Amino acid sequence: MRSEKVDIEEIASTKSEKALALVLGVFVFVAAIWAYGKIDERYARFGEPTLKSGVLEIVLTLALLSLGLALLSILRRRRSRYFPLAFSVIAPACLLALIFAGDYTNDYYSFADLGPLVLSLTGIALTLVAFFYLQKYLARRVPVRRVRKRECPFCGYPVGGGAHCEGCGREVIGECSNCGKERRVGTAFCVSCGKAS
Repeated sequence: MRSEKVDIEEIASTKSEKALALVLGVFVFVAAIWAYGKIDERYARFGEPTLKSGVLEIVLTLALLSLGLALLSILRRRRSRYFPLAFSVIAPACLLALIFAGDYTNDYYSFADLGPLVLSLTGIALTLVAFFYLQKYLARRVPVRRVRKRECPFCGYPVGGGAHCEGCGREVIGECSNCGKERRVGTAFCVSCGKAS
């Protein structure tokens, strides 16, 4: 039988996590655009792309895309809570590929200083810290809120009278660590003995 605790890795992704992944993606995109512009600035001649600048831009785009896909594969295989962050790398890589295809960066962006890079690196760091603390908060609050609403603490699907969730198949009835009787997974106190976990 399952214990009464809910592992954070088993809770479905929330809107807050997806929003932070989007914010992280924006900052990664700013950094990618900065690097793309620096390649043009360093290797293009009189605003015209050269073979070297084109190859470096392709390498940058493919490296970012490869990193995103590797993260996606690893985090999905591990069923990690950080899975949405993989899209924060994949989406900017796809946008960078579109920009490379059209090569519009010189028309819209000025990369004379390190402003965009500093902004993106600071944003990336702050977003990762916020995502970490959101995970800690969610581990405490989400299961309790869902149980109060008579939902599965893992996926949020309405729970029937059975021992398993009809939405995700996980056990929603566990064993109390104090008295050994049945207890809803995610509850703060046992209904039989009244003890906290």
